[in-house]
Amino acid sequence: MSRKIKISNQDRQDIIEKFVAWLSTAKSNSSGKLTFDIVPPVQQERAKLLFTATAMSKMNYLVQTFDSEVAWHGVCKRTSDDKSEFIVEDIMIYPQNVTGSTVNTDQAEYQNWMMSLDDDTFNNVRFQGHSHVRMGTTASPTDIEHQNGILEMCDDSMFYVFVIANKQGDMNVMIYDLKRNMYFEKKDVDVDQVPDGSSWSQFFDDTKNMVKTKTYYTATTYGTKAITSS
Repeated sequence: MSRKIKISNQDRQDIIEKFVAWLSTAKSNSSGKLTFDIVPPVQQERAKLLFTATAMSKMNYLVQTFDSEVAWHGVCKRTSDDKSEFIVEDIMIYPQNVTGSTVNTDQAEYQNWMMSLDDDTFNNVRFQGHSHVRMGTTASPTDIEHQNGILEMCDDSMFYVFVIANKQGDMNVMIYDLKRNMYFEKKDVDVDQVPDGSSWSQFFDDTKNMVKTKTYYTATTYGTKAITSS
């Protein structure tokens, strides 16, 4: 179920009232401790995430082309002020070094790439996705750490969308709508596609130049053998 990111003043007051009522009858357990469980309030609300045909095609191209992990950003905008509805207008590949299960960026290269974007694009980079190749799309501890790092740079008027996809066609969507204080996981999000008429030939060239596969070498009895991550 969707849930609030931060506890509201009303939720906080409700919890205090429940805690006071619980204290009047509370008994310690065998270890001598008192335990009060708090269940975070859940919501029935759903979010909507739209992709232009171009954005969806680019994302599928990245997932299906690379046999290593690969990551991308998206130009993503809010389509409604009173609902959690967003549209991914375009997908952009950024400088990165990849292996079969990791994506890393050179901070200087990445910052230079970000600064090269025009103001409108820069201000609407609110989408980050990456491939898990042939593995499941559950966010790993590393993924969650990365997401938290991005969210720390967002203020309470913003939102951010995260996607993990694989070659089997699975897609895990996580939306943090900070403005509306709502978090939506995959089962809370309706995903759809809308037509557009833009060209994305430049994207092919960027893909070749931005993504560098790391190659490792291991010694064998016959010399040195190159092993490329997949």
